[in-house]
Amino acid sequence: MNPTISIRKPEEHEWQQLRELRLDVLKHEPQSFGSSFQKEVAKESEFWITLAKNSHLKDSSVCAIVAVLNNKFIGMIGCYLPEQGNWNIWGMYVLQEFRGNGVARSLMEFAIRLIRQRNPDSVIQLYVNVEQTPAVSLYKAMGFEISELLPNQLMGDGQHYDEYIMLLQPIKTNNTNQ
Repeated sequence: MNPTISIRKPEEHEWQQLRELRLDVLKHEPQSFGSSFQKEVAKESEFWITLAKNSHLKDSSVCAIVAVLNNKFIGMIGCYLPEQGNWNIWGMYVLQEFRGNGVARSLMEFAIRLIRQRNPDSVIQLYVNVEQTPAVSLYKAMGFEISELLPNQLMGDGQHYDEYIMLLQPIKTNNTNQ
């Protein structure tokens, strides 16, 4: 990865950049996501402000992470913990011109590290369109395994695609202290 690219949580005042990047992804690659441009563009500014702000709270159940180059957001990923269940990773996206440089891997590593700090025993899950082979390959390389195939899932472009649920198991530790 280019050393001038930083991976971090967005600041509250950067909520508009966060929103614009999310809308960009849904315009250009809607088949990759369960949400749609129409759904996300309708969200009030307060949603985006809260997402950026809550990303910095240690006990928050939601977090956004961004890749930044020259003060411009070039990639993002999110994670959340539902009331019951596993941590979920969502919304992985890197602008086309920055792909192939390790940005996606760095975003994933940051998200996984953050989740493990908050909940080391959590399984981490994500959903991915089976046709997104570069994403599937990255997730497998990072230790995720395909858990289930969900056929015919509605995606952001209004079409149906098969989708994988992929899981990353907790790190097993050898506890010799009894």
